[in-house]
This record gives sequence, C-alpha cells and structure tokens, in this order.
Amino acid sequence: MILEKVWGFFQKYEDKFSQFLRLDKVFGPIASDVMGGIFLLVLIYFSGSLMQFSFLKKFTEWIDNKLMVFLPGYEKNKKLAEEKLAKEMGKPITDLPILLK
Repeated sequence: MILEKVWGFFQKYEDKFSQFLRLDKVFGPIASDVMGGIFLLVLIYFSGSLMQFSFLKKFTEWIDNKLMVFLPGYEKNKKLAEEKLAKEMGKPITDLPILLK
C-alpha cells in the first residue's frame, strides 16, 4: 500500500522524464516504469549515503516517531530489526591478516 502511493507519486514525473529522454520510443509503454525504478534505486542509494550527517539522523528519528503513530506494529518490528543488526554488528572480525615488519 505504501509502495503503491510512492510509485504513484513518481509516476507523474516518470512519464515526462521518459518522454524528454525519448525512452518511450526505445522501451515503449514501460519506459516510465523503467525510469521510475532507476530513479527510486538512485534515491535510496543517495539517501543511505546522506545518513552520515547528524541533521539527517535527527530527521530520521522524527520520521520514526511519526511512523509509530500511523503504522501499527512499527515499533515492534523496528526493535526486532535493530536487535538482529546489533547481533550481526557485535561480532568482531578476528581473522584479519596482519603485516609485521
């Protein structure tokens, strides 16, 4: 449901952008979907890279607080995901090679 709303938002601009690049001539009627998929992947990638900045971390915390109100079970699923991530990240890598001179 959420993905459908996001995809609908992007679809308004995908048609225009695919016509601008003449991709509708190459891919046909699915050109807007191809452009939307590429744009969404690029957006997700850059969103992940921008999370290094502190003001964006505060923004994500704000969004998390808002999502907890609107989505039932969000807090529970978030805690489960954080616990799984903490287990995976908590194990130090001890088999790294060392160069001694």
